Amino acid sequence: MRRLLPLLALPLTVACVPADDATPADSPDALDAPDGRMPEPDPPPRQPPPAPTDGVSLRWGAESLLLTLDGEVEPAADINSPGDRIEVTLLDGADAVVEIHEARVVLYPIAGPWHRRAWWPSGAEAVAESAVVRLYRGDALTLEVAVQAIDAVPLADGHCDPLGFVDRCAEGACFGAGAWMSPAGQAFEPRGEPVGACAPVSPTAWVHDDVVLVDVRADDPEQGALALVGAPTADGFVAADLRGAHGDGWRNFGFVRITPPPTLDLYVGPHLFAADLPVEAKPQRAAGEPCDGRRLVDVCADGTGCGPEETCRAISAPEIEQVRAVVDPDGLVALTFEGRDAQGDVDTLHLEVRDDEGRPMQRYDLRFAWSARPNRFNPFAGEGHLIQQDGRLRGTYTVRDTRWPDRAASIRVALEDTEGLIGETLAVDLGAPPPPVERAVDEPCDPFEVLDRCPAGTLCDRPDGADGPMTCLRPPAACAADLPRLEGAYSGDNRGAPDRTEASCTWSRGNIGDEQGHVFTAARSGPHRFIVRDAEPDIAPGYGLATLFVRRHCALPRAGDSELGCAHIQDDGQGPAALSLEVELQAGETVYVFVEAPWTGGAPYALDVEAP
Repeated sequence: MRRLLPLLALPLTVACVPADDATPADSPDALDAPDGRMPEPDPPPRQPPPAPTDGVSLRWGAESLLLTLDGEVEPAADINSPGDRIEVTLLDGADAVVEIHEARVVLYPIAGPWHRRAWWPSGAEAVAESAVVRLYRGDALTLEVAVQAIDAVPLADGHCDPLGFVDRCAEGACFGAGAWMSPAGQAFEPRGEPVGACAPVSPTAWVHDDVVLVDVRADDPEQGALALVGAPTADGFVAADLRGAHGDGWRNFGFVRITPPPTLDLYVGPHLFAADLPVEAKPQRAAGEPCDGRRLVDVCADGTGCGPEETCRAISAPEIEQVRAVVDPDGLVALTFEGRDAQGDVDTLHLEVRDDEGRPMQRYDLRFAWSARPNRFNPFAGEGHLIQQDGRLRGTYTVRDTRWPDRAASIRVALEDTEGLIGETLAVDLGAPPPPVERAVDEPCDPFEVLDRCPAGTLCDRPDGADGPMTCLRPPAACAADLPRLEGAYSGDNRGAPDRTEASCTWSRGNIGDEQGHVFTAARSGPHRFIVRDAEPDIAPGYGLATLFVRRHCALPRAGDSELGCAHIQDDGQGPAALSLEVELQAGETVYVFVEAPWTGGAPYALDVEAP
């Protein structure tokens, strides 16, 4: 039986089972111990396991054990509760312990039905016949269920489950959209029924320094995504690093950070997919030879890199020729820079902020396509853009971080390209900012208005869901989205509404919950109070995942004067019934009121407005 080791962060304890030739305790020879000690008394009889209950399913997969839990749970006091732990004890035909598996699961402090899945590499199918499943909340045992029989995961017939819990492919792997398997071994359902198709797959494993790259390709390039997990190795079960993973509809690959072995066992989803997969060195390509444009399955010779034409060509590190950096009275740091990069593939700005004694306060690796603003969850705010053309580059970046202990006095900057080449680091003292430059409509702009500002009547923003730099935009006269009108009271359900806007009192991109907007026009001037009632009423007080926010512009969330107010359950700790927000409006003024769902998906809610 192949030696299988536990999933990362899911410790596995294997109990010792006496060998077949061990001397039983009741044998006459047991009294003739050479040290003269009396044998240990017989242990008390084992209590029968609890009766089975619904909601617990254990199945054998391909060299793995799969658990599905469905049930009801009481809400925890708050998000900082001790957490939940699942323990699965596998027993043989004589009720002796074969293996014990443990997993940390997140049930969230929400009362009502829940559905969670976990799995472990295991080769105990030939030995284990039954199991006991226990659920702990902190140290308290809240569920104990006997599983008298462990069935096999059936083979797929037609469509298949991409997560591998409902069924599995006899050959190849199940491809599907929307299913995700976390490195911790927990499965998250896609919206709707998980539907996939079995297809042949060609796996390979490559070594690069201390990283093993697992590349899983469908033989049919039209297939979707795989739930790539990882591999058990001599270092334990190592999950694919999803931060380094990438899928473009026909390839799935991720990094496994292990001491490179000669072979490894590869799990896709919760099933062993390839046993004893050889781990090879990346083939090296010479200048002018074809190469992998994603720089994953081969490597160009030293001094060369794989260019856009997917051929190896000479490369050089980017160079900053000129930097201007300032710090404004509020402590925001802004810089503009110019330089050159022959390949035009700079993607990272390395920034170190220092105090007046030259001590580093914070270091950042900044991408130019990301922006946010400080809030309770994110102390960092940054926005920048980069233009590269004909070997030249120029860009800007503005940053603020509420964690800085002192006012910034200097910075150190460098650029990095996609080949990993980092240019020379430049040290720059921060001066006082000159008056902001006025930009034209549709030009890139600084939303913090340190470097520049937009002309009157425009906003520096980016529409909901849009990519690219912030630009000076004229707010549309009417909202392009078809939003319901709020007239005193509204009962709705934001399930299926888009999740593409922002609110300042939650994460930079909402709560990963659906948000429904509403159009409201004030009949009279004065304070207006918007109140969300019955928004997922089972949410525990203080958990804080439902959000209410009001803004002037329908699809421009980031502009400073767009949001008029934002309320979050966590603001007052009183639960959804207390979620309210008061804003001052003028008669005839139209605003947009958003109700964002708790956690993923959506929920029913009632929205009222109290007018003067």
